[in-house]
Amino acid sequence: RRCFVTDIIIKKNVYDFTRCKRDNDNLILINKNGKRQTLLENVSDTFDCCVYKDEAVDIFAPTAVSSLVHIRLQGDQKHTEVLLESKTQNSKIKNIRCISINSAVHLFYILDYSRRLLVHQIIADGKVCVQPEVVDTIGKKGIYDAVKDADGNIHILYLKGDNTLNYRVYQNTLKGYDAPREIMTAEISDINITAYKDSIYASYICKEKNAKAVYVMDIISGKAQKISALLNNRASCSLYVRDDIISVEWEENSLAFRAQLDLSFKISKVSSLGKSTGIHKVINHTMLNRCAFNLKGEPFCTDIIYFEQEKAEFREKGYEAKQLSMQYMNVLEAKRQQIKEDFLMESLARIEASLSNLVNLVQKSLSECDKKEDNEYNEEKQSDT
Repeated sequence: RRCFVTDIIIKKNVYDFTRCKRDNDNLILINKNGKRQTLLENVSDTFDCCVYKDEAVDIFAPTAVSSLVHIRLQGDQKHTEVLLESKTQNSKIKNIRCISINSAVHLFYILDYSRRLLVHQIIADGKVCVQPEVVDTIGKKGIYDAVKDADGNIHILYLKGDNTLNYRVYQNTLKGYDAPREIMTAEISDINITAYKDSIYASYICKEKNAKAVYVMDIISGKAQKISALLNNRASCSLYVRDDIISVEWEENSLAFRAQLDLSFKISKVSSLGKSTGIHKVINHTMLNRCAFNLKGEPFCTDIIYFEQEKAEFREKGYEAKQLSMQYMNVLEAKRQQIKEDFLMESLARIEASLSNLVNLVQKSLSECDKKEDNEYNEEKQSDT
C-alpha cells in the first residue's frame, strides 16, 4: 500500500538519497553508498517518515511491545523517544501516516484494542504538543489515507466497519475537524488521495460482484470514473496529479499499469509500466510526498515521481538542453535554407552571367556576319560597275 509501506526513500536531490526499510522486523537505514545502520529493533508493522524544516527526518514506527516510537535523524545525530506505550499486550498500533505542516508533524495511526480507532496526534519541535485525538472508529482492515492541501488543511478518507466511506477535514487554522461526510457504501480494499488546486482526488479499488476494479473520484463533486477491471484480488493502487493530468497507477500480478485522465475524467491513455517488485514511498526535502512502483529493481522510478528539485534539474539539464538542441536545429535549418538560397542565387547569377555572355557572343557573331555580308555586297556591286 502506498501510505502504509515498509520501504521509504528520503531524497535530498537526485543524487543524494537515503533508504529506510523494515528488514527482518528491524528498521534499518541505508545510505547511497549501501552502508546499513539499525535504527530500531522489533518493529511490528509499517512505519512512516517526513522531513522537518528541511533539516531533520522524523521516523515513526510501532514495536512488538505495543509502543509508538519517534526517531529523529539530524545530521549524524539520532534521538529516540517513546510517544505512546500501551499498558496491555492486547493493543496494537498500525498503519502509521505522518504529514509535515509548517513546524508541526501530524501523525495518524490505527489503535486496535477493544475497538479500532483512527487517531490523530500532533508533534512540534520533536515533542508532543497535542494529546492524541480520535478521528473516528474504523473498519478492521484499517483502510484510510490523509493528505494536506495548499492551505495546510488535512483531508482524511477512511472506511468504517460497515463499509461506509467517510470524509473529514481538519481545519489547521481552527485546530479542529469538520463533521464527517458519508461518501458511499462499498467494499473497498485500497484508498489513495491527493490534493490538486481546489479539488481532492481519490483512487480506490472497489469490489464489484465477483471481481474488483480501479476507480478515480473527485471527492468534492462526487464524480467517479472506472479505470480498469482487475483479475487479482490483492492489487494495490496509487494516484497523483500534475499539469492537469490525473495519473492512476496500480499493481496486479507483479505488473504495474498507469492510466492518464484529464480533470473531466476523460481517459487519454492506459499503458503497462513493466514488472513491479513492490511499492515505495519517496519523500524529498521539499516536503512533496509521492509514491512509485519499484520498476525493474530500481530504487525509484523518476518517470513516475516528479520532485521540485528533480524538475528544476530536469529543466536545467534536460529541458534546457532540449531547447538548446531545438534552437541549434532551428539555426542549423535556417543556415541550411540560407545556404540553399545563397547557392540558388549564386547559381542563378552564374546562369544569368552565362546567358549574358552567350547573348553577347551571339550578338557579336551576328554583327560580324552582317559586316561580312555588307562587305561582300559592296564588293559585288563594285565588280558589276
